[in-house]
Amino acid sequence: MPHYLQFTKITFFLILLLELSFTCGVKCLAADRNVVVIVKNRELSYYNEMIDGFKAAAAAGKIAITCHEIVMGDGDISEKIKAARPGIVYVLGSITLKKIGQTINNIPVVYSAAFAEGDEVVHGDNVTGANFYVSVTDQCEKLKQLIPKIKTVGVIYNPDANEKTITTAGHRLSSAGLTLTLFPARTPSDIPHIENMQVDALWLFPDPVVAQQTIVTQILYNALIKKIPVIGISPSYVKAGALMALTCDYRDVGKQAGETACRILQGEKASEIAVTNPRQFKLYLNRSVADKLQVSIPKYLFSEASEVYGE
Repeated sequence: MPHYLQFTKITFFLILLLELSFTCGVKCLAADRNVVVIVKNRELSYYNEMIDGFKAAAAAGKIAITCHEIVMGDGDISEKIKAARPGIVYVLGSITLKKIGQTINNIPVVYSAAFAEGDEVVHGDNVTGANFYVSVTDQCEKLKQLIPKIKTVGVIYNPDANEKTITTAGHRLSSAGLTLTLFPARTPSDIPHIENMQVDALWLFPDPVVAQQTIVTQILYNALIKKIPVIGISPSYVKAGALMALTCDYRDVGKQAGETACRILQGEKASEIAVTNPRQFKLYLNRSVADKLQVSIPKYLFSEASEVYGE
């Protein structure tokens, strides 16, 4: 066989091999796009609710995804993510988001995290998500449905950690016709006595100075004695003695994140998809606390409540 024919034949096979390799690579990449790595910093029940919602959204969108869960602290997270070759990274919690955001910049990141009043939500070239913070305005508007005469709401907080958040909350409540009375406390010993608070209600903001079990228990006990209704931050607070709590529907927040992930997997850019806020809420009430406060809960709120304690 002439040398030029032999050369042509070899060249043809090399080109064919390259084409096959390229095609295989594209197929592999496409398959990897439906791999989702889920990252969280610990096991929490509401994280699991959000994960269930995320998966439900993918199923509703007829997108078959393969999920791998990783807990922060289990080795080198960035290397584990890269090894999985995901099309999406789903991050739970703002602390985890901050850490992941520092190492992952070439893979779309969708999150479910809480950004409070005045916080700037994270939204970048490869990052978007679902904010699950329930605003103080929504919480107090619900309280006004219980007690229409409410005018002043107190809050205990650490100014070193949450000054901006509380200031923003105060402005938003003011526009809703309510006054937020501030009780700054850098340590538990700075927390004022309930009897010295001239307020119609108390909003328990999730501040580390306040959110300690013994302190919460004491505040709830003293508030009940002084007949001051308390807005809790979770069902457990209501069960322990708060009048009410308004939370997001965590499963639906996960669905919102899942719907965003589906849009990205179908070709949209994370940077072009807005961060969402909660669209569904859950109300928790304590009937026995209401009775002690001499508050008559409207029947429609009982029907609306996800759970009523103290019955």
